[in-house]
Amino acid sequence: MLNALPPFQCDLNAIFGGLASRVPDGPPGYGEFVFHQQILPVAPVSLSSDRIVIGKAEHHYNSCYRADGLWMFLSGRTCRELGLFLLSCGFHGPAQTTTLALSHPESDIRRIVVTADEVTLADPPTGLSMKPFALYYFVAENSIATDAQWRARDTVWIEEFSRGQFRFAELLLNAGCCWNTVREYSMEGDAGYR
Repeated sequence: MLNALPPFQCDLNAIFGGLASRVPDGPPGYGEFVFHQQILPVAPVSLSSDRIVIGKAEHHYNSCYRADGLWMFLSGRTCRELGLFLLSCGFHGPAQTTTLALSHPESDIRRIVVTADEVTLADPPTGLSMKPFALYYFVAENSIATDAQWRARDTVWIEEFSRGQFRFAELLLNAGCCWNTVREYSMEGDAGYR
């Protein structure tokens, strides 16, 4: 008798799965969707998924520069749900740091952390402060310290909301489209300093 595998546990699916099914998934040029604060659910402070595996990689340039790389393994549906999670954090600007725990045993990265971004007039940051208003999404083709300390790192940090966070969310939404045959994307960090 075969032992049954436990069912996947994914808070992303429970929270963002319904919305993911309404976002256009057709070929490029088919469908459009406007994301804004009123249609995105608020992400909880803590959630988890065992449907995402992120492996650590590195690229060496000219023997003096090491850039971090990530290998992500996830289904198209989970890819889109992760994109919606990032959009939710960006539009709602979490008042508390939000952590997505990655519980798959083969994942080197154990959590994705979106830092809090509560901007108030009592304590504004230096320079211009901006809040996202809307993201007009349409299906498109993608254009896409010490060694021991580096190996011990197991968290992806997403600092506040930024254009990069929204671009990454768009990439995930497009990467998860059923028509998209590209399943491999190379992402790098700048020598681990950010």
